Amino acid sequence: MNFYHLPASLDQDIDKLEEQIADFNRGDLAPPKFKAIRVAHGIYEQRESGTFMMRARATQGAMTPAQLIKIAEVSENYACDRLHATTRQEFQLSFLKLEDLITVTKELKSVGLSGRAGGGNTTRNMSVSYDAGVNPEDVFDVAPYALALTTLFIAEADSYNMPLKLKISFSANKTDSAKATLTCLGFLAKIQDGKKGFKVYVGGGTGSAIKYGKVLLDWIPEHRVYYVAKAIKVLFDENGNRKQRNRAKIKWLVERMGQEDFTSLFYKYYALLQQELGLELDLEIFPNRSQVSSALKIEEANDPTAFKLWQERYVKDQKQDGLAQVRIPLKFGILKNSDAKKMGEFLSDFGENVIRLSPDQNFNLRNIPNEYLGNVFNFLKTLDTGAFEPVFFGSMIACTGAANCTLGVTLARPLTEAVQTELIKRNLDTEEFAGISFNVSGCPNACSNNHVADIGFFGKALKRNQHLYPAYVIQLGGHLGDGTTETAARAATAAAKDIPVLMGDFFAHYKANKAELGDFREYLKSESAFFLIKELAQKYDKTMPDLEENADYYHDWSDENRFSLLKGKKAECSAGLYDMIDYDFTEIRTIQKALDAKEIAEDTAAYRLTLHASRSLLVTQGIEAESDPQVFEAFIKDFIGGRIVSKEFQPLVEAALAATSKKLDGHLQPALDLAKLMLGLYHSMDDSLRFHLDDLIHAEEEEDAISEGTAVSLEQRAVYKDFRNVKCPMNFVKTKIALDPMKAGEILEILLDDGEPIANVPGSVELEGHEILSQEQAADGHWAVVIKKAQV
Repeated sequence: MNFYHLPASLDQDIDKLEEQIADFNRGDLAPPKFKAIRVAHGIYEQRESGTFMMRARATQGAMTPAQLIKIAEVSENYACDRLHATTRQEFQLSFLKLEDLITVTKELKSVGLSGRAGGGNTTRNMSVSYDAGVNPEDVFDVAPYALALTTLFIAEADSYNMPLKLKISFSANKTDSAKATLTCLGFLAKIQDGKKGFKVYVGGGTGSAIKYGKVLLDWIPEHRVYYVAKAIKVLFDENGNRKQRNRAKIKWLVERMGQEDFTSLFYKYYALLQQELGLELDLEIFPNRSQVSSALKIEEANDPTAFKLWQERYVKDQKQDGLAQVRIPLKFGILKNSDAKKMGEFLSDFGENVIRLSPDQNFNLRNIPNEYLGNVFNFLKTLDTGAFEPVFFGSMIACTGAANCTLGVTLARPLTEAVQTELIKRNLDTEEFAGISFNVSGCPNACSNNHVADIGFFGKALKRNQHLYPAYVIQLGGHLGDGTTETAARAATAAAKDIPVLMGDFFAHYKANKAELGDFREYLKSESAFFLIKELAQKYDKTMPDLEENADYYHDWSDENRFSLLKGKKAECSAGLYDMIDYDFTEIRTIQKALDAKEIAEDTAAYRLTLHASRSLLVTQGIEAESDPQVFEAFIKDFIGGRIVSKEFQPLVEAALAATSKKLDGHLQPALDLAKLMLGLYHSMDDSLRFHLDDLIHAEEEEDAISEGTAVSLEQRAVYKDFRNVKCPMNFVKTKIALDPMKAGEILEILLDDGEPIANVPGSVELEGHEILSQEQAADGHWAVVIKKAQV
């Protein structure tokens, strides 16, 4: 049995890939070109030099026991000791060698699997409700449509050179477990006039700038699925933005054109296709029924008490009488090769249609006769999985974070484990939280979909008394569903080391007061929940120790080394870089305000201004100074000695270096001048962290610029900033600095270039909690974005 069929051209594609690898090894194929070739085969280079990851396509996460065994054997022989289940319901093989890629590709093909279109600018693995076909609440089984569409699309040449990836999802009911409302093209099962069909969404997408899908068609009959999908694919192929990668996704095409114009264009492609006959999907039905081997004997559970709890947690009745589906949590999607092989061998006695991976990176069984549940229970006790953990724990999602990702700030998975440990320590019964999503991302890019979680987190870097520490923004109240999608709102920020106990307090409070607080999911959207999170965050912030008192706070979870964004390397444009720079400029503004209000002595202010100005941009040179003397010494060496800053400031910095009382009498004006200079220098910096000294004069003028001739129909007068020709991520950091001295509710208008700036900055601003009031494109192509500052 194969759940989808490999294209006839695959052998030829593999042979060509083998030639291209040989060309690359000889130096005849440039690395960028080779990258474009291999990612279309689902092959990605990893952080460890010379190693690769490969995805094996599994539409709906469906595979046979024999295929599972083969994947595990390939991983054992050529990769590492484990498989990794992804949020798009497929397995990844990690730490492959270049010389083994063709062998691995052929091994997978031998059992009907392929990584073709597993990455790159292709039509990716199609997500499908993992329980479609067995869930009693299904409108109907949507899996056959996705499987048939997969077979067609991976055989079509235009599926491999899109403007960017095209993701397609099929959800079987309004809970939208496959995220049809949050993907490029989504099909949601719908019955109309007694006929099967789909509601169609387009233009959704996750990432730092989340976009919810727009309803393209309220209903289409089932035989029109291929026509709609093909029309969207061709439309995207011919009209997508191929020049600007960060503007290439179909969600940006919908936004640029507007829903009405996009829909009108879609109908033109759709009408042309409908003139062709015979494009209906050839559905292959995979029956959900018992297929147990006659040789398999029924077993009684060897621990009746644990068996009962396990059934309550992870066993559900199928719509088919006498059959059950079983959920097997995998900790962060990890399944050891040895366990995968055992599982494949065990499941071989239950037929071929028995395995599904789910978007929460877990393993699911179907078509298990109730009388054989004892066999499954006894078998699972021999594996190293999360099969017997509370449901709430098994559903938690955490990205890799800073462990592997160059954009990651914090270590998301160890934090998630620490939260679980805290809840267990408190003996908190989490059974009633089953179904609540708890998603953790290591940075604002939101790879774990924390922005639509009931409880979400994203990592950031903060400082206390000049020392960097890991922290998280806490979000509450997200939800995903047909017509009910809500974005999680920002509630508070707390140190990473305080998150477990803070969440322990939060859950304990709900447990103690649930009679009056009501349903937990609804409570998470209430003002009282937000108030409690803020109150707890403030409580722990007040008791957070200095570095000298408890250095543990300045380490991330599971990391023996002091928290660092650079880790001894030159700074990259990651989210944490913003936090480090922003900290010092915020302190400078605070000191300036205190001076105006005569709330700080001039000699103290002079020292602190010199300190923060000197340290503000050291990170751009790969320097993380841990003490005041180190800051001043590094500034003299790298900025003054490097001729970035004039020698006229050397006496000031040397005086600060020699100061023993952290006071600089008679140095206030030079300190103010240095602070102003560093802000101007910062404004001159491009997205490669290089300074353009000729732009300093323009930057100083920009600080005093007032909007002229720009109409903003708002009560408040807008602060105006022109960030055209400022590349990412510096335009976002400058926006943060412009917002910092403003009061809540005041308006900032910024000008941005088309492309990456408009694609990235508004979404990042919203993640900071501010409101985007409008964004309009001018005739010359630039964008005017109006922002309302949030309450702080």
